[in-house]
Amino acid sequence: NEFDCIKMNIMPAHLETVGANEHVPEVERSIRYIKECTRSCLHGLPYTKITKAMTIGIVKTVTKHCNAFYGADSVGDKLSPRNIVLGLPDLSFKRVCQMRTGMPAMVTVRRKKTNTMSTRAVKAIALNPQNDHGSWYFQSLSTGRKIRSHIYKPLPISDRIISRVKEIGTQ
Repeated sequence: NEFDCIKMNIMPAHLETVGANEHVPEVERSIRYIKECTRSCLHGLPYTKITKAMTIGIVKTVTKHCNAFYGADSVGDKLSPRNIVLGLPDLSFKRVCQMRTGMPAMVTVRRKKTNTMSTRAVKAIALNPQNDHGSWYFQSLSTGRKIRSHIYKPLPISDRIISRVKEIGTQ
């Protein structure tokens, strides 16, 4: 009952809390569905080992897509959970799905000083969409750090990229 304290803060929304060992079949089914979709995305990737950031990115992407597109059991005529709960419009499939979690890309990184000879683009792995306008979070293959960009070009997956992802994933 750790969420009882926020019931009044989220009014007029209704929050029903349950005990620690109580089961809510609809919630458990939803969690199972997210896990199945995540597993499916994971096994569609050519990597033998992935990074923690990639795992988180896959789960975030799957959850976002499950809430963004309506299903056969949707409430209302062609309304997604995103439309109903947040009041946001439908996602542009073309814009949001041009990258896929785990895809390598050449990513343009913005720097404060632009008159230097340092590189402006780095190889990175797509993690998850940052917004609905085409920006993505990436993981740099050179540093392993998380970066964000809206300027990127997908690259083919090579053995060098697969081995570098495995190397970062084992660190």
